[in-house]
Amino acid sequence: MPNSYNTITLQGLGYSTGLNGWDQKVFGPFDFDYISKDDIKLIFKESGEYQSIAIDSVDPVTKLVTIVDDNLPFTMSPAVVPGGTEITSGTARIYRSTSLSPIVDFQSGSRISESDLDTAYRQALFASQEAVEDASASGTRTLQATDDIVDGAVTALKLASNAVENAKILNGAVTAGKLAADAVETAKIKDLSVNSDKLAADAVETDKIDDGAVTAPKLASTLDLSSKTLTFPASSLAEKADMQGEASNGKTCVASTLKHHPGVAKAYGRIVLAGTTGGTTALVTGDYNVTSVAPSAYSDPVDGDPDFTRVTLSNAMADKNYVVTATEEQLASATDEYGTAAYGVTVNIISTTQFDIGTNVDGASIAFVVHGKLA
Repeated sequence: MPNSYNTITLQGLGYSTGLNGWDQKVFGPFDFDYISKDDIKLIFKESGEYQSIAIDSVDPVTKLVTIVDDNLPFTMSPAVVPGGTEITSGTARIYRSTSLSPIVDFQSGSRISESDLDTAYRQALFASQEAVEDASASGTRTLQATDDIVDGAVTALKLASNAVENAKILNGAVTAGKLAADAVETAKIKDLSVNSDKLAADAVETDKIDDGAVTAPKLASTLDLSSKTLTFPASSLAEKADMQGEASNGKTCVASTLKHHPGVAKAYGRIVLAGTTGGTTALVTGDYNVTSVAPSAYSDPVDGDPDFTRVTLSNAMADKNYVVTATEEQLASATDEYGTAAYGVTVNIISTTQFDIGTNVDGASIAFVVHGKLA
């Protein structure tokens, strides 16, 4: 068994708080001897990669290692190593790296104690064990950790063929001089890296513009859209409830919903009454939302003439609480001239689609306007 390190299988690759779990601070125990707590080291290994972890304390009795707060290299669930690779397994190693500086200084003529001899012997023994067992920080071990490799020591001759994978290339390290001719294909161009200086004249065609990419600041101050058809997203258009409630929400009003505004007439027209029993009722051209007019079943109680007209609406009102405003002009002659009305106009709401309107005066013209909520 190793004399200078212990390998630990890390538990719980999500947020595990148990011993040797990802999301806690205590690891171990280890079973080897050491001289100084500073000689105890901790590294995590994932897919052959080592990461050194700062240690806060070492318990000499339990031989458990406590790391510095917030020092775990993997802080997401599921855990990931730098670069975004998800972790599916992992190990840690608690190892000893004995100082190679002299610990005991023997002086000429001084008494040599057993403790000093033991310390000097153990330092030599531990250092040799670490070298033989490939412990981290040993100059002769076959597997070197990152902190043991001198900057610039890995030259081209040290790299095997195809050894430099994508994750090993530093961002920005591949300059133009490193690229072969025609090497940069479409799939190799990073998003947003093609700026305006890189575009040829008239290169941006319609199918190259992403939906929603042309925002208001991108538009010129004056645009001639007279020959274009504009389609607004449904979410930006005022709906029936917006119009009826006179909402101030910035939505666009269109013709199909404008009719629902309280201030807009829901129907209007002009009726000419014959004013005689069995006579006819005519609707003057220019009405809105009126299906038909006809003599009402209700007759004038004074002379019995059908002076009341039944108006039928094309689009129903929401309820019978709508308002009909009417004005009357009395026919003064057989011409198109009208005299002053002598009697009032009566309106009777029948249903959401019909109302009676009229006067007990023969031969009158009545104009009406309807306000309220449409169904």
